[in-house]
Amino acid sequence: MPRSTSLRTMEEIEQEIRRLRESEHVRLYEKHMRLMNKRRTYMNQLRWEERKGKELAASGLTLDNIEDMLAEMDEPGMEEEI
Repeated sequence: MPRSTSLRTMEEIEQEIRRLRESEHVRLYEKHMRLMNKRRTYMNQLRWEERKGKELAASGLTLDNIEDMLAEMDEPGMEEEI
């Protein structure tokens, strides 16, 4: 069947859909897109973490003092948020 852009019947349309679903090239592209979307999601998560880390740094937290500051927050009477 020629790959015409003007398919005439529903049967022809369904047949073309079946052909495309079985295509190795379609499966390759779909896998590529799944992997790219997964990487994009991971990148966005890292960006969010960076933004939150900058907020913590602006409030005075560092990798050296974070445990001490969190321990202070656990003490009774401490209701201040970071």
